[in-house]
Amino acid sequence: MELGRITRLEVDGKDVTHCIRTERETAYGPVDAVASWLRANDINPNDVPINGHIAIELETIGGARCIRYTALLRNEQGYHYHDPETDQAAQEERTTPLKAEPPETVRVPVLD
Repeated sequence: MELGRITRLEVDGKDVTHCIRTERETAYGPVDAVASWLRANDINPNDVPINGHIAIELETIGGARCIRYTALLRNEQGYHYHDPETDQAAQEERTTPLKAEPPETVRVPVLD
């Protein structure tokens, strides 16, 4: 979840400014705290949309609770890309084992 200052960005003639992260706060807490917690759980924060879904689930993966999150997809060159069917950034839901509990400043819902 990198920070930047851009007023408008186009890729292949499409306005993708909404994909640029300029906020310091997410729905889950401060950007830096959320990004650090994601990294501690082996999730690249640059692959999680600023308004993407993140939750801890009681469902287990190998005996551990898991994190379910929205991930931006990358093409063969390693870049995020536009999905023409949805007219948004290509994304999918993923799960990964919870390795590190969120700090007090990160407010991620726990689902049963």
